[in-house]
Amino acid sequence: MFEYKDEAELQEHIINNFNKFFDFDFIGSEVEVSPGRIGTNGKMDLLGEDAEHVYIIELKKDKVKQSTLDQLDRYISHYQTDKIKIGIAVAPIINNNLDFTKYNTNLKVKELNNVIFENMQVITIRLPDEMHEKLRKESFETGVSMNLLIRKQLNKKYEVKR
Repeated sequence: MFEYKDEAELQEHIINNFNKFFDFDFIGSEVEVSPGRIGTNGKMDLLGEDAEHVYIIELKKDKVKQSTLDQLDRYISHYQTDKIKIGIAVAPIINNNLDFTKYNTNLKVKELNNVIFENMQVITIRLPDEMHEKLRKESFETGVSMNLLIRKQLNKKYEVKR
């Protein structure tokens, strides 16, 4: 398990082990989206390619959220290439309520295994089937991740104040 303190450390780990995470070639990191074009600033965390595709990778140290997809969509729209562009949002946790329907670009998510953000508290629990189904349904109906619903229940039960 690789433990990291910030996004830069995670990025370095992925670059050094790129072929363990992706099945295409690494091109570069912190690549400008549109050099010299006003209003399209930003740097792509990682860039990769194969014969037909360019992969724009956005790393998040903790969780992929809707705003991550918004950011990737902008990068894909402004990055100039003749290849097919694919955006990949990468993090240890993926929000399970992401809405891909609002984008005209090719976006994907990748959950990182065997990495952990140092400030993240990770526990593994086995929920009874009935409770799991109840939480899954509530998550679907409310748009709140199951992780957050479980955390709220635990905080309430053990009277954790934040």
